[in-house]
Amino acid sequence: MLYKIENALVVFEKWMMLVATALIVIAVSMQVFFRYVIPLSVPWTEELSIISFIFVVVYGSALAVRYDRHLGIANIVNKLKPKAYIIVWFVKKILVVLFVVQVLIFRAFPIVMQGLSNTYTIIQIQTFFVLVQIPIAAALMVFHLVCSMIRKDYKTELAALGHGG
Repeated sequence: MLYKIENALVVFEKWMMLVATALIVIAVSMQVFFRYVIPLSVPWTEELSIISFIFVVVYGSALAVRYDRHLGIANIVNKLKPKAYIIVWFVKKILVVLFVVQVLIFRAFPIVMQGLSNTYTIIQIQTFFVLVQIPIAAALMVFHLVCSMIRKDYKTELAALGHGG
C-alpha cells in the first residue's frame, strides 16, 4: 500500500515539474517573441516564470530525495564496512528528516502565512499559493525518506558497492 502511495506521489511530482517547466518555456518564448518580433512587452510572463521555477525547484527536490540524487560525500561513506555504512545511512536519513521538518516546515510556516496578505503585482495571485508549495514539498521529502528507511534502500546501495547487501 505504501509503495502505491509513493508511486502516485512520484507521478504527481513529475507532473508538477512537467507543467511548470512547460509554463516557463511558453512564458519565456512568448516574452522573446513579443519583445523582439512585435515590439511589445508582456509583463505577466516574468512573474509566471518565477512562480513556475519555484514549483520546478521544490518538486524536483522532493523527487531527488525519492531517488537519492542529492549531493553527498560518497567517496568516504562508500569505503565503510557494511555495518558502519548502514549506521551512517540511517543517521544521514534521520538528520535530513529533522532538518527538513525544522527548516522547510516549521520555520517556513510563518513566511507562508505572510503570503496570505501579499499578492503578485501583475498576476494578482496570493503569494500564499506559491509559498505553501515549500512545506508541501518538504512533507513529500519526509515521506520519501521514511519510505526509504522502511524499504531499507541501503541494501541495494550496498549491493551496488559489491558488499552483497
